[in-house]
Amino acid sequence: MDEDSDFFNWTQVKQDEEYRYFVEALGAPVPELAITLRSLKKSVYPEARLIPHLKDLLSNRSVCKTQIPYRYGEVRWLAAGALRQVYDSLGIREDITLADVPVTHTGDEIDDLLWELGLQDRWMKCAPEECFERLRDAGKLLTRDVVLRWRGV
Repeated sequence: MDEDSDFFNWTQVKQDEEYRYFVEALGAPVPELAITLRSLKKSVYPEARLIPHLKDLLSNRSVCKTQIPYRYGEVRWLAAGALRQVYDSLGIREDITLADVPVTHTGDEIDDLLWELGLQDRWMKCAPEECFERLRDAGKLLTRDVVLRWRGV
């Protein structure tokens, strides 16, 4: 009985440590936050305590690297994918809906759009994240509504 109790306590301590790590990482600056969200999107880490933290990020419109090779988009897009993964791991069938999300773009696609719009001279020296943000704020990026449904796993 003591061995079972010790195993349970060790398992709970490990889960609590992982949870604290993820909560801290979800509050990190955008580049580190994006790495954490990309990791959670691919993880089967079934931690229900992360749900409110991920839901809070569904309104975060900060621009980040959403994928490697690099694609640029908004934090909320990554957060929705991470939340869907947690939901699926826990068997939660609730849909996740985001309205008016800019489609992600590669650096080359951003450069092409700058040329098409005649903005290459003014914005070409900007980082891709800044160009994406400026294009989004100017209404020059295609947007769509996103609904992530239960995958039935």
